[in-house]
Amino acid sequence: MEGRLAGAVGIGLIAAFAILGRRWFLRRMDADLNARDAGDPDAVRRLRRLHWGGMLCNAIELVAIVGSIPYIVVAPA
Repeated sequence: MEGRLAGAVGIGLIAAFAILGRRWFLRRMDADLNARDAGDPDAVRRLRRLHWGGMLCNAIELVAIVGSIPYIVVAPA
């Protein structure tokens, strides 16, 4: 039971990180898109870095979720 509770808390933390990270990500993306449209030459580089950072966060979250499946799902005996 304790292992499943820890797994559920871990999944909850990953979900909270994803929700809060999405809000931050969208604000940054909007700001960089506006800067790009205003003619900022560095905005494209920041957008590219933001894109790769978002992809890395998604990959880490995916690995954490898939890696935790054996600890949460109990196989029938």
